[in-house]
Amino acid sequence: MRRAVFLGLGVVLAFGAVLLAAGVATATPGSGITRTELARATVNPFHVDSPDVKMFVKNRADIVTQEVTIAVAGSTGWHVHFGSAFVLVKSGTFALTRADGCETNVYHAGEGFVEAPFDVHIGRNIGSVPVDIIATYTNVPIGGSVARSVDAPTDCA
Repeated sequence: MRRAVFLGLGVVLAFGAVLLAAGVATATPGSGITRTELARATVNPFHVDSPDVKMFVKNRADIVTQEVTIAVAGSTGWHVHFGSAFVLVKSGTFALTRADGCETNVYHAGEGFVEAPFDVHIGRNIGSVPVDIIATYTNVPIGGSVARSVDAPTDCA
């Protein structure tokens, strides 16, 4: 009986290791991207509810602002953020493709957009100069990364 339990546990652990390795191997890292952290602060849970804005974070988390530069033909890789991200394009031409519907929107200097939490997406520099953006990320794990790489969707290039 004891041997069967250990064998079963070994199979479960081996299967988990295979899944974890597969997830790491197929994630899509960015290329030609540099991030410079401009500010980071840990905030307590909050709830904003006004006629024009509704936003909340349930957990103590970081809010992080970064300057992100993407080289010509570079990309962010497919990824998600843990909370809303507010993005301002300072220079260049930035194409944002969301996995949900494979819709691509193009943004130029002086334009901005908001990314929803856990929205699978990729950003690409489709112009002839580097893209420079300023992004503020909410609900970032304390001391952690603003994004997590994910597998490329099979139905969205």
